[in-house]
Amino acid sequence: MNLLVLAAVLSAIFVGLLGPFSRWLARATWVSRAPRASVLLWQCTGMSGIVAGIGAGLTLAVYRYHVGFGPGVVRLVGGLFGGHPLQGLGLYDALSLTLAADLAIVLFFVFSAVTLRTIRERARHRRLLELVAGRSTTYPGLRVLSDDRAVAYCLPGLRPRIVLSDGTLRILDRSQLAAVIEHERGHAHERHGLVMLALAPLGSMFRWIPYAQLVPTQVGVLLEMAADDFSAKRGG
Repeated sequence: MNLLVLAAVLSAIFVGLLGPFSRWLARATWVSRAPRASVLLWQCTGMSGIVAGIGAGLTLAVYRYHVGFGPGVVRLVGGLFGGHPLQGLGLYDALSLTLAADLAIVLFFVFSAVTLRTIRERARHRRLLELVAGRSTTYPGLRVLSDDRAVAYCLPGLRPRIVLSDGTLRILDRSQLAAVIEHERGHAHERHGLVMLALAPLGSMFRWIPYAQLVPTQVGVLLEMAADDFSAKRGG
């Protein structure tokens, strides 16, 4: 395939997946019938769009070699390590290479920074729980906060913590409480915290991209549905 045609196709995939397709997927009603598969579809949409964008930039950047995509990338990498990375680059070549590099580098460093910050915040949260939350004698592994408000959540990590408040324990009967606990165990068992870790910064950093605007909320709702399914299978 001609490299210019390939670049056009990859650019169309990049724009289409992160734009119109994401809006259509957010409006689809069938996703609630298969929340886990829908979460995977959202993830694949984002990864495919990013790979297509990087591929489009690289394709245009190596077009000047007229040797095909693979050999062109080899030559480009050889130039980078040979001390003359921009030799022979025209304006459009440089812009294309910048697009590919920005997508790869920015996303890598952004997600690395967000991941480290989130890990530190969760570690601090766990230390605070050890100080202020008691252990339930009725429900093993459950942490109980002395708070009149209704609170129930799962703190992700290698050893997830399920936390409920005194207020929650008072307002729910035994079967309702079991359903809530199983719901939070569903989040822990299926590692939903890892899924949201990669998506959380998108909405604030890339808000002009429809996919980035929509995916944190849409996937968050789907994960709640998946946790409901986990609970329903165990409690009816």
